Amino acid sequence: MKYELLSVTQDPGKNKTYRIRVTNNCSREMIYTAFQLPSAITAMSPANNSIYTSPEGTAYLVRNPNYAPFYSVRFRPTGTGLANGATSVFRYTLPAQADVDYIHVISRLFEQQYYEAYLNTYYCPVGVTPTDNLTDGSEDRTEEELSSDQVLLFPNPSDGLFYADLSAWEGTEVTIQIYDSRGQRVLHTGTRAGDAPHIVTMPTGTPAGLYFVELSNDDGEKEVVKMVVER
Repeated sequence: MKYELLSVTQDPGKNKTYRIRVTNNCSREMIYTAFQLPSAITAMSPANNSIYTSPEGTAYLVRNPNYAPFYSVRFRPTGTGLANGATSVFRYTLPAQADVDYIHVISRLFEQQYYEAYLNTYYCPVGVTPTDNLTDGSEDRTEEELSSDQVLLFPNPSDGLFYADLSAWEGTEVTIQIYDSRGQRVLHTGTRAGDAPHIVTMPTGTPAGLYFVELSNDDGEKEVVKMVVER
């Protein structure tokens, strides 16, 4: 499976529309694809139980919201699903208050085979199509654009307490923000970078899962590193 965020566009009311291309290179037929929604929010379009027709002409029954395997907007083909390199572009609109930085997407193929990925929207300016946000495979494949060559987080996985080696940014003020897989911020803190690792403690009760640690300094440098929390 390949997933590509094509564009994010914003209307005058600041509602954002996301366009994502899904390509199934497998011979097994795609049963559905779902895009995670922020908690308690439904997409403004397409409507629940409506028929969405992709630009390629494939018709999908929409479930908005859908509850399994996670809270999402789901597209299920009304006929034969994608297979053997076939592609569909999916389009949905979220209200202004539902602005997200990462999109969790999952596809189910015939015979209970699942593929999923996390698409980074943070570095996708509104109205601009990114060229490096392609994912391929059953796991998160955005390592290249999210990996850091200056900041090191350890241990990773962690139990919610970890260290940030900020020595490459020594002497600068650093802002640390952590987002969950739905793009919801769970921590916002700051420190002055030194030669000793900085201790970061996630809020009590933070569930296990994948998180994105965004670090930025007052020189304008920014890094995003994935952190896995295990309990």
